[in-house]
Amino acid sequence: MNKKFPAGEYGVPVALIIGKRKESTDKKTSLNEALREFNVEG
Repeated sequence: MNKKFPAGEYGVPVALIIGKRKESTDKKTSLNEALREFNVEG
């Protein structure tokens, strides 16, 4: 399935979710990175 974007037309075989990233998302991902870095398992 082709999808037109401002940068061109691309074949998109999967669902593509485009949105703005929230500050809370950055906090969650930085926490995950820190847990991986220190080998902390939940």
